Amino acid sequence: CRVRGELSDASWCLKKSLKMCLKLSPGSKRDLLIASNYMNTAELYHDRKMSAEALDLYGRSLKIYLDQYGGLHNTVAHIYHRMASIHFKSEDYGKALECATSALTILQQIKVANSPAKGRIYKMMADIYWKQENFKAALECWVKIKEMIKPPNFSTFIDGLDIERVLSWINMLEHLLRHQR
Repeated sequence: CRVRGELSDASWCLKKSLKMCLKLSPGSKRDLLIASNYMNTAELYHDRKMSAEALDLYGRSLKIYLDQYGGLHNTVAHIYHRMASIHFKSEDYGKALECATSALTILQQIKVANSPAKGRIYKMMADIYWKQENFKAALECWVKIKEMIKPPNFSTFIDGLDIERVLSWINMLEHLLRHQR
């Protein structure tokens, strides 16, 4: 329903699903089903631009996943990334950077190779650093992206971001940093 844009129906299904999950016997499988339900509902709230509600449910989901996996799980990184995205859109760059850094750290610790998710996190961090006028840190993020999308990793495109754009940003930031000194 969510994919088709039928948000009311998706909301109804998720509420029904949560009620069913809560009736299950307590345990890790139940908790993971509830966490998944929270995360899916948070995605729905995110679609509806209901940031506070989305952050609340992402937080609930995150707590369960942290309890179950100790933090080293791809889903935990995904939740941090989604939370970072919400904070970024609300211009809370400190929290956005904190969540993005947590997501990236997890992906590095679980040895996720170059992936679109990792690239999107670096891009968000570059944008945050740019807005904070921390051009050196922004440049470091763009260089990481460049490393991800050059051959043999070229299949790691980040939302249509191409190598020419990355190189352009790198050149511009290098130029800015040279003239700042």
